[in-house]
Amino acid sequence: SPTGLAGGRERRGAPGSSLGMPWLLQALRGPGWGGALFRGLTRPSVVRYFLRRTWGAQDIDEGLWRDSVANARVAGAEFAPLHFLAGNLFSADILDVYERIPQPVWAVHGVRGDFTDYRRLAPLAAARGWRVTTYPTGALPYFEVGDAFQRDCTAFLDET
Repeated sequence: SPTGLAGGRERRGAPGSSLGMPWLLQALRGPGWGGALFRGLTRPSVVRYFLRRTWGAQDIDEGLWRDSVANARVAGAEFAPLHFLAGNLFSADILDVYERIPQPVWAVHGVRGDFTDYRRLAPLAAARGWRVTTYPTGALPYFEVGDAFQRDCTAFLDET
């Protein structure tokens, strides 16, 4: 699911900038409770809750859930989620980044769950000749409609 294409404010920041809030990261890593926050967010029931929101359905890929729970127990696993919450993983200049891509682009997204606002995708794709495929899935169509996704991906790669 491509990021930064929702309605609202255009994300055209300084080159290489992020939406990161250093003060928030510092607070999230706070003494004593940063680890507790991460452990709370990665409890199996919480991981299932967020995957259901990503899927936009109660039924999720159980293998992905098991792997997600296991990966949350690996040393250093807390860094990416805390940086995510603090905005460090989101480019402030993402529209400029997209506009500079010289290669053919295949943009893929689903229509269920929390990640379904792609209002900026159609004009961006039309202006650049991108291919856009929308599946009747959540944010991870390669799990839900793997055969169709692979077929469409292969067709795109064969044409480029």
